[in-house]
Amino acid sequence: MAEPLARLRAVPTANGPLNLEIQRGDIVQLAGPNGCGKTTLLRALAGLATPWASKVGSEVGIASTQIPAQDLNAVLMFQDPRDGLVGLTVRGEFDLRGRPPPPEVATLLDRDVATLSSGEARRVAQAVATSADRPILLLDEPVEGLDGERRADLADAIVRYAKRGAVVFADHSGALSHLATRTLHLGPVHAPNLGSMPIPSARHVLTWPGAQKVPGRPGLRLPALRVASGFHVVTGPNGSGKSTLLLALAGLLGVGATLNGHPAQGRLALPQARHQLWGEQVGQHLEGCDPAMVDLLGAVPFAKRSPLALSGGETQRAALAATLGRPSQLYLLDEPEAHLDGAGRIALVAAIRCRVEEGAIVLAATHDVELVRLAGHRIEVAL
Repeated sequence: MAEPLARLRAVPTANGPLNLEIQRGDIVQLAGPNGCGKTTLLRALAGLATPWASKVGSEVGIASTQIPAQDLNAVLMFQDPRDGLVGLTVRGEFDLRGRPPPPEVATLLDRDVATLSSGEARRVAQAVATSADRPILLLDEPVEGLDGERRADLADAIVRYAKRGAVVFADHSGALSHLATRTLHLGPVHAPNLGSMPIPSARHVLTWPGAQKVPGRPGLRLPALRVASGFHVVTGPNGSGKSTLLLALAGLLGVGATLNGHPAQGRLALPQARHQLWGEQVGQHLEGCDPAMVDLLGAVPFAKRSPLALSGGETQRAALAATLGRPSQLYLLDEPEAHLDGAGRIALVAAIRCRVEEGAIVLAATHDVELVRLAGHRIEVAL
């Protein structure tokens, strides 16, 4: 029998201690609810510190944090792809690593990393990871923020990588499940039933004239829109300007939208939820929020915790509670489903439903087909 590429023993999970061996050719899916330890397990395989590192034996008999970086046999694409990007430009990401940039990022090479959309940043991080000469590729929620075409490209990259090594990925979307040679359940998984969305009377109307010129993005063209009370979505390929449109509707690009004939004022949820949580404790961001909404989104247990101690899904719940927990006529949500497990997605839709029933306008930029299905109106942003 071939030697395993990696081995972990007695990893603590909600389903009991887990022994894990990774063989060449494996495509292993990690499944489980937010906070169950998927990211922690990936970090252990990457040789990064974990809360239980001293309790886990490794194949080489030493703690993973004692292994020199050059001897690690895995490369990790982080949950937030920007955490693994260190260059000022996309070209610089590969120059710093002494690698030629792969064809899949050729159109992005001259872009500043800071100007990339969440989907574009994930494409670059994926290219950086898959071009590394390591036998194990670790992907933490790699589907988040990707459009349909890029998800297909990701699936192809995973299959190619497994032919020369192994892949371990954590995912809530189910978009990559068909690739897995096995699935490890770190906790219970609940399939979301999102139900339907009401269509309220038009109590509020949001209008925006569109923009032919966007600061920093000379080739971007944003469409005009007019939507009334209800749940609506903004869709389009990565880099087409969905997030930029939400920023414009929030009045942050100099050409403001109007709500009922007055300058629009709404509540904006950013695509990187952790950027909204800057306090020492999550509870600082929930002060003044509707307790019922905070409870609905499952953020009550996080009130006394540091935002830095939350998982990606827990951070998303807390940020959504801080945004949707306060009354407004307009909510602008950028990829609100990101990092949420099945229960979190159900809670998100229930929270949106509550605000829509009150007559609010909720506009979400998303690639999620179920959220698109629930929308009363779809605004397509094209490249």
